[in-house]
Amino acid sequence: MEGGHYGLAIVAAAAKKHVVVVKMFIDRDAVTKEQAGKATEWVKEMIDSGDDRSDELQEILAMLSSVVESGADTQFYGLSSKSLE
Repeated sequence: MEGGHYGLAIVAAAAKKHVVVVKMFIDRDAVTKEQAGKATEWVKEMIDSGDDRSDELQEILAMLSSVVESGADTQFYGLSSKSLE
């Protein structure tokens, strides 16, 4: 599976204010630190652009930041992200 798909899915969920969907990706360990980092950048850009949903975006940003800052190697449904490269 191409790693970028989850990053785009998170941004799409963020753009539609689907906090629950973003949380699902993170709770299932389906997001790598790299993907969360890219999605974090995109969410920050949405906030900086004056998006009127900043409360939801701030919540999503906090979730993504927790993935980026975690010390654990994020996995895809039990498979190490390194094994998928």
